[in-house]
Amino acid sequence: MGKPLDKIVATIKSQLTGHLTTDDSRLEGELIEDMVLDVRASLIVEYYRSKRFLEDSFFQINDAVLIESEKVTPVAGISEENPDIFAKVPALQSNVGYSNIRYFGTFDGRNGFARLSISGFNATDGKLFTRNDSYYTVSGTKFLIKNMPNLGIKYLRLIAVSYDPREVPNYDPTKDFPLPGGMIHKAELICIKQLMSTLGLPADVINDAQDVLIKEQAQ
Repeated sequence: MGKPLDKIVATIKSQLTGHLTTDDSRLEGELIEDMVLDVRASLIVEYYRSKRFLEDSFFQINDAVLIESEKVTPVAGISEENPDIFAKVPALQSNVGYSNIRYFGTFDGRNGFARLSISGFNATDGKLFTRNDSYYTVSGTKFLIKNMPNLGIKYLRLIAVSYDPREVPNYDPTKDFPLPGGMIHKAELICIKQLMSTLGLPADVINDAQDVLIKEQAQ
């Protein structure tokens, strides 16, 4: 069963507040959220290395990928300027190969663009039978695009695993956080252990917290 991010943070805080002053700045929600993001990223990499794929609950749909363009200076005798078409997106989950993107293409979901390496992207113009297909390559938070099917398109759809789900447009904090329900307990426990270690709390407190989480999960 999934949980919204604020519920995950609340569970983590509830296991620690009894051992610290309630105004301890190290238990601020935003700091714990950042820790949850780091732990989630590590668990995703662990899952990918074990399964070689990522399940649906890691992904989010972003229907607000804005297409942008800028003029490139003409070169090698080309008399007209060529538009450099690109889109900017939230940072993707790293260290999972191409599995961090399930779909990138037109808003209707019918025209998925082919993802290429940067070198492959640069070479697409020379391919006789595929040079009119739509391609993209990823450079950090920027997607470079070739052969847009319709230059009038303003938005594209992206189904991907982002490092920070909160940065994806239309992120709803009341909905389940993009992490499989079976991994939430593990993420909570890792965060609790890390915080307790940082705060200098004894090992028996860590064990007590683990026992409470196990009982909560069983209910």
